[in-house]
Amino acid sequence: MPSGVNTDLGSKELRELLFEESQIEAWYTFENREAIFPIHRSFKFVLLATQLGLKTEIIPCAFYLHKLDVLNTIERKRLTVGISLIRKFSPESLSVTEFRSQRDIDITEKIYGNHPLLGEHIPNSWNVYFLSELHRTNDSHLFNTEGKGWPLYEGKMFHQFRHDFAPPEYWVEEKTGLNELLQRYIGKNRDTKKVMTLSSPSVKILPPQQYRLAFRLIASSTNERTLISTILPRNVFVANSAAIVYSSTGTNNLSKIPQTLPFEAMAYLSGILNSFVLDYVVRQKVSANLNFFYIYQLPVPRSPQKDIQEQIVNRVLKLISTTKEYESFAKHFSRSTRPLSIQERKNLVAEINAYVALLYGLDENDLSHILSTFPLVAEDEKKLVLEKFIELKSVKTQIRS
Repeated sequence: MPSGVNTDLGSKELRELLFEESQIEAWYTFENREAIFPIHRSFKFVLLATQLGLKTEIIPCAFYLHKLDVLNTIERKRLTVGISLIRKFSPESLSVTEFRSQRDIDITEKIYGNHPLLGEHIPNSWNVYFLSELHRTNDSHLFNTEGKGWPLYEGKMFHQFRHDFAPPEYWVEEKTGLNELLQRYIGKNRDTKKVMTLSSPSVKILPPQQYRLAFRLIASSTNERTLISTILPRNVFVANSAAIVYSSTGTNNLSKIPQTLPFEAMAYLSGILNSFVLDYVVRQKVSANLNFFYIYQLPVPRSPQKDIQEQIVNRVLKLISTTKEYESFAKHFSRSTRPLSIQERKNLVAEINAYVALLYGLDENDLSHILSTFPLVAEDEKKLVLEKFIELKSVKTQIRS
């Protein structure tokens, strides 16, 4: 079967049927590198064996297989994943995470712990939903290449904690873009049948005029990093190669103007999303695109230890507030903007990763294993993260004693 049976949201009902009304005997995923089938070598497919009329509690599975003769000794590669874990890791989609080892299963279970998923609505806490803004093709009539108006941000233009990774290619005239979005947010007023405009008394400030947390939607699990997020500057429009994180009341009522997250939540969540820990979880689920449901199903502590949250927020603030575009953002925290050296950035990023690992209750061996699954990341960068984590654990131990 096509590998979409593992994770695609459209295959959820099929997975539910297989789990509830059959006994799965084999779930083996192959990469077509050796041209087993006359399809592109980057494609994956699944060898699935199941017996109808029973119910599955545990799936015998194996992933990242390449040659058919591996089936002769499949017990060496075979893992066992309980249906209860699948429901815990992916309650909305029932995705079968493509683990490489039993250790990956154990670490992932530890990361999920009892933390709420990002898509869950938690009372008395900030909550989120995601939106795309302008479509690269459908809205192309709004774009220009002459630099008129505000830049159109695409996913490739930003990186982790950086808004200036690449220059813009397109711009959108301010009033034209804002009016277009306003009509999409609220449409026509049902009472007066009049279209609301930027001059309407109830329209004060729209999302593109504010700082917003965004993440890339086009990202492969084989890239150096997969989950890439940053806080975008004000006065920019965003293309559909990136998703914007907005504050949710739990209703996701898109007939109203979207509201941005509080600055503290924005900085904290940026630190969490850019961590090796959550990237490790995501990379086991995606192939080429970060669909919304993958991110909604990530475990994110909403009320973490206050001291750890503050440490993450403070470091994200320093990484973000390096240029004049972020003067108002820094001022909210009674700070000022300041450029950073390359080494300062490396240290701050490593410290954020160390605090996030601590937040999820990982130990040194867990973190070391997670870092080993990022082959394209420089070894000195991974070593620095581990060193910072060991330092933090040592300090925590001394405080407790």
